[in-house]
Amino acid sequence: MQKLTKQTRHLILFYVIGLATAMLFYSGGHYLDPDTVGYSLSKNFISDLLRITSHSGADNLPSLIISVISFIALLIALFRFLFLAADVFKKDFYNLTLLTKISVIWGCLCIFGVIVTPADVPSLYGLHVLFANSIFYSSVVTLACYAYLFSKKDMKNYAIALLLCAVAAIGYIIIIEYGPAPWMSMNALILQVSAQKIITLSLVSTVFYMTKGIDLLTD
Repeated sequence: MQKLTKQTRHLILFYVIGLATAMLFYSGGHYLDPDTVGYSLSKNFISDLLRITSHSGADNLPSLIISVISFIALLIALFRFLFLAADVFKKDFYNLTLLTKISVIWGCLCIFGVIVTPADVPSLYGLHVLFANSIFYSSVVTLACYAYLFSKKDMKNYAIALLLCAVAAIGYIIIIEYGPAPWMSMNALILQVSAQKIITLSLVSTVFYMTKGIDLLTD
């Protein structure tokens, strides 16, 4: 298991570095202004990196390729780790670990869905939004399950971290479901984009931290 947790941490770091690199190659534009240069952390969604054509109308192939590779690395990391880590608790909490695994499968299928449905393809846009939003719904279930499982092992710090991240994910769901649409105003765009960046970083950081907890349980 410790080999798996180490690989997971490496793949998460690869994902973060990969996305940062993809941002450097993004060909410009966002929802409200197609003429902006490059990628804006506060005005461009992460999924903009996965567009075939950027908001500026320019080819976005370099950013797309780097982003796809990065997302595949994340997908492998999350599926292998979150699915197999549940087995650590399986003996005492069989039903809950089964629910956890189902949630992990659901979430990873949604990540794959985001990869294969570029937002700039009109026929795929609805599916893209569905997959993107569903990632966070599944993350709430997965994080809450793991928070409970860690609490039952008297690992309170890990349980609290997972629970806080689950609450943050719920907060983000409220923003995307009830907040202003990103194309309504610049403030709305900044709110939606910033919230997405914060929750995404929170999720991958929490999983990174969780790998340390699994190391302690399997040492």
